[in-house]
Amino acid sequence: MFDFHSLGFFRSPSVRKVSQKINVTVCRLIFCSIYITFFAGCSSYFGKASPSAVVLETPIDHGMHFRGKGAAAGMMMAGSMGPMGIAIGVAIDEGIAKTIGKAALTSDVDIPRLLSNSITQVETQDPKVFVLKEYGFVTTKNGAAGLDDPVIPYWELIDKSSSKLYSSVEHCNPAAVELEIIKIDGMAIRRAYEDIAICAQTVLENIVKS
Repeated sequence: MFDFHSLGFFRSPSVRKVSQKINVTVCRLIFCSIYITFFAGCSSYFGKASPSAVVLETPIDHGMHFRGKGAAAGMMMAGSMGPMGIAIGVAIDEGIAKTIGKAALTSDVDIPRLLSNSITQVETQDPKVFVLKEYGFVTTKNGAAGLDDPVIPYWELIDKSSSKLYSSVEHCNPAAVELEIIKIDGMAIRRAYEDIAICAQTVLENIVKS
């Protein structure tokens, strides 16, 4: 700091008073500059939004679904029985879904939790919420050589902001498993959904990046 008192011709009280005021003003300016620089930096740092995890909402009335045998049988019976034939087909699929759901429950397999654990690994700058519309198993013929009644796991998610539907049937290629196995083996259900949950994570990562 420049000291005006070091100059001999600044000896008078009035000059010393002026020099003191100048020194105080200079100190205040320096302090203000430091203050502004510091808080501007903090504002820039904290103003950046931290990434947040994608959220998966599961309806209270969720449950296992099955698409396959009943639907095919219902269409065949509809020709002779009309709407009653379709209703019987729906009842067949619902019965199979309950059997699979019971096997999952017995082995403490929580499919919404498996999906959520993978989906919440996805980070996004803007809040993103998906709704689990449906999950279960569906009959298939692809990649099912040598299997009796092959089925694959599936999920359907709805983007809450756009109402767009995303289905694993379109985006994933899970391994097939025999229907009779998942009707009694909860761990087989777990393995099937652990694989397709990873696919769900990949799909949503691509969505939030686009």
